[in-house]
Amino acid sequence: MYPLVYAENSEIPSTTPKDKTGLCLHGTLSPALVEGKIVVCLSGYSFNVEKGLEVKHAGGIGFVLQNPVNGIGISVDDHVLPGTAVFSNDSVTILDYIRASNSPTAMLIPPETVLGSRPAPFMAAFSSMGPNGLQPNILKVFK
Repeated sequence: MYPLVYAENSEIPSTTPKDKTGLCLHGTLSPALVEGKIVVCLSGYSFNVEKGLEVKHAGGIGFVLQNPVNGIGISVDDHVLPGTAVFSNDSVTILDYIRASNSPTAMLIPPETVLGSRPAPFMAAFSSMGPNGLQPNILKVFK
């Protein structure tokens, strides 16, 4: 388990406009507050990979990307350090935990591929439905 912090509470003073706090923008996270920790970052305003780079640059060991708005799905990104993305309702639970605990902790578990699981938990946002109803050899239909 590693210490868990919210980016808004880990920023260098005066580096982030009030409407952009918690976004893990370049040059905003304090190494003294982030080193060796998992950081919760809000999505938006910059590329998600840049958020991970900022956490890594500040000495963080991982990050959680939260979608703050209902209805926004999970984006699929490559990251430069261990990270995960969560739906908005899960992010509320995580932030409540951080606020209620004196020393919140978390662990990022490496993903595992599970074959033969039916049904799949959900479809990736970039995927289309398939197979094709007229020609089953066509797996995807692009519109």
